[in-house]
Amino acid sequence: KSKVDPNAALVIQRMFFYGVLILLFITALGMLDIPVTALAFISGAVAIGIGFGAQNIINNLISGWILMSERPVRIGDFCSFGNEMGTIEEIGLRSTRIRRRDDTLVSVPNADFVQRELHNYARRRARLYETTLGLRYETTPEQLRYVLVRLREMLNRHPKVSPEKLHVRFDGFGAYSLDIALFAYIRTRDRLIYRAIREDINLRIIDIINEAG
Repeated sequence: KSKVDPNAALVIQRMFFYGVLILLFITALGMLDIPVTALAFISGAVAIGIGFGAQNIINNLISGWILMSERPVRIGDFCSFGNEMGTIEEIGLRSTRIRRRDDTLVSVPNADFVQRELHNYARRRARLYETTLGLRYETTPEQLRYVLVRLREMLNRHPKVSPEKLHVRFDGFGAYSLDIALFAYIRTRDRLIYRAIREDINLRIIDIINEAG
């Protein structure tokens, strides 16, 4: 299986193409016997044009190379950048294309993309489940202890819950309830699968509360 990044290969092909065009242009100037002073004048004009009109292009090219070398995201990764969220579809020389959750395609200049705060959800090992369960003040200490024990048993036995960082505690006295804090990691990266597992856990919590009376 090839380990070559297709994005990096595409960038190299494009840079090679532009390099060949520049060499052909220089060769053509030599064949036309254009004076050195004229060539220097053209080079100076091009340099000024780059300085004033192509700064953003250069910044985007450099940022594109940063994305290729550091690889904070890859094609297919679901991430959030600034206030936007979406799936990476293409990382080009000038811009990165992201498919948003509403299925629209947005093209973000690379220089802008690398400066935003980036959260790559495809790289995380698990998803966090966290909630506070409020029980009525009429709940007896025996009922509270029963709920705590059953919640810990349920989460420890759940096939998709990681037992290493499981946290179920009577957290304190709320304004209108006795608060139980639940904190666990769900072993999945997929957002829709996580929501299904979260729903299953919530339904099991309701069963435990009903059992406690």
